[in-house]
Amino acid sequence: MAQPDDSRAARVRRGDVIGELEIPRLGVSVGVFEGDDAGILTLGAGHIPKTALPPGSGNTGIAAHRDTYFRPLRPIRVNDLIELKIVRPSDIGVTSYPFY
Repeated sequence: MAQPDDSRAARVRRGDVIGELEIPRLGVSVGVFEGDDAGILTLGAGHIPKTALPPGSGNTGIAAHRDTYFRPLRPIRVNDLIELKIVRPSDIGVTSYPFY
């Protein structure tokens, strides 16, 4: 597993809003918070600590409960657009990273 970008990881703390995960075809839109514990996963999806933070290199891990925020993923298909919109702590805008 690749190490996260240390400069960004040092500024992100548990519970920080780091972005939004969208899957347009399925109508999925969920906030992404830093952390993957039970408290965070009641709020939305969570960025798994020690996985990469975009736009760094490596895999980014996102967790959510399959019976809540990820329930609509049942009919997901190969090539569905999955977009992670990142909000950096110092930014007032949003940067999008599409995945297929």
